[in-house]
Amino acid sequence: MFNGQIRNEAGHGFVAEQQGCLKRKGDVIMNIETVFNDSEVVLNISGRLDTITAPTLETGFMQMEAACKSLILDFAKLEYISSAGLRVLLKMQKTMAAKGGMKLLHVNETIMEIFEITGFSGILNIV
Repeated sequence: MFNGQIRNEAGHGFVAEQQGCLKRKGDVIMNIETVFNDSEVVLNISGRLDTITAPTLETGFMQMEAACKSLILDFAKLEYISSAGLRVLLKMQKTMAAKGGMKLLHVNETIMEIFEITGFSGILNIV
């Protein structure tokens, strides 16, 4: 899939520096590190999963999902998730449910509260 960053060049919008990470005004707004363990894939996601960054995660998932039997999303460094991020997670969950499943690890209180309010805590496998 991808590792690295996508950043914002002043006056040029969001541009790819290395696939996987977004920056806004010089700051990283999302980073995705992909680790392959046979047919299990671990995505370490940090920063913000929102309207701007969710398409990057969705595109990357679509590129690797055929080879993935089990998916782990590590949210240890995820700071924020919007409805666009939730939509991508739901799509990923539906796809992976027909395979080996999807787990979310290290979900902090802020993200867990969003999952509980939206009902996603009952849909997603959060460990």
